[in-house]
Amino acid sequence: MDNSAEGYYKEAIRASFEYYELGDKADSYISNLKNNPFTGNNKEAMLEQIITQKWLAVFPNGNEAWAEFRRTDYPALLNIVENNSDGDVPDRKFIKRIKYPNSEGTNPNRPAGVYQGTRLWWDVADTNDDSGERNTPNNFRNETTVSGLIR
Repeated sequence: MDNSAEGYYKEAIRASFEYYELGDKADSYISNLKNNPFTGNNKEAMLEQIITQKWLAVFPNGNEAWAEFRRTDYPALLNIVENNSDGDVPDRKFIKRIKYPNSEGTNPNRPAGVYQGTRLWWDVADTNDDSGERNTPNNFRNETTVSGLIR
């Protein structure tokens, strides 16, 4: 096996095809992938391809797929035009956390102003701007940008 990001990427696709008993179609799938990000030096493009394939593989485990999306902002999902969260998540934004149970409403240790749309401490940049336009994530940013966010 090729010990590069591209090599691991292709092996993961083959393993997924084998797991789901899809026969020998993996190489055909790989050869028909468009816009191979591994030909350049764009780490963000590589990560997008890797996480998109991981998201497809773990999709049956919804919690894991959601965690990967929240962690990396990949895959590039369609924007929500109007949500149904009673204002807990702003329009054109994605849900960031599970809602606290009603019994937590009186807990003095519960952070104030924390809703389903409130980013977690490690979510340092919102992929969707206020108008709902998707910005390219920056998963390789400087670590100092996490200061001052709700933990």
